[in-house]
Amino acid sequence: MTHTANSQSTATCGVGTGGKAIAGGTSITGGNGLLGAAAITGDYPSDAAGNPATGPGAATSWTGVAQPGGLLAGTPSVTVFVICNVP
Repeated sequence: MTHTANSQSTATCGVGTGGKAIAGGTSITGGNGLLGAAAITGDYPSDAAGNPATGPGAATSWTGVAQPGGLLAGTPSVTVFVICNVP
């Protein structure tokens, strides 16, 4: 049996601050199984709901997605950070 559930997390600049995401990143721990390791499958600027940003200056957040690897893998823990430009 292969565990294929994704794990997702989003970091937000703060509702109502007018902040925009200028950079970000994702790291993962866990999710490793027999014959495989977890992998980051998404790392992108987004809105607060985790949807990809639609254009320049539209990102208010950063989202990361990871998938477990190998047989009998657990769900990876996803840590996301965002650097914001707040007026």
